[in-house]
Amino acid sequence: MPMLAELVDAVVGVDTHRDTHQAELALPTGSPVADLGGGVVDGGQRRIRGAGGGARSVVV
Repeated sequence: MPMLAELVDAVVGVDTHRDTHQAELALPTGSPVADLGGGVVDGGQRRIRGAGGGARSVVV
């Protein structure tokens, strides 16, 4: 079975709440790349979804 690091370019962890969303974009090895967050009504969700950029795969 292949290792995660061989299959994806990025991993995103998301913590959702009623008013805000918080996400961390990390390398497959676990090293953090970015910490993203925002309000539900001010585009925070779109900002988090766009953070993957051109990544080959994102596991959520």
